[in-house]
Amino acid sequence: MTTITLEKARNDLEGLFDRVNRTQKRVKIRAKNRCAYLISQEELDGLQETLEICAIPGLKESIIEGLNEPRENCMTLEELGWDIPYE
Repeated sequence: MTTITLEKARNDLEGLFDRVNRTQKRVKIRAKNRCAYLISQEELDGLQETLEICAIPGLKESIIEGLNEPRENCMTLEELGWDIPYE
């Protein structure tokens, strides 16, 4: 992650905006004893979705349980009736 001063951020806000959206990498902007982060809309959406999923009671444990299940005990996508194209 890149860290820059508030002054540099002010001088190149459009460039920072483009870079954050192109690379999906955060930029930390610092000034005196405080800081803020510039992140893309896509990253913010992903973080919010993750927080919403993590707030579902028991979901984390259920995912871990599923990850620990032997593969031979699991159903295939076809058995589930899911038509997901492979690339």
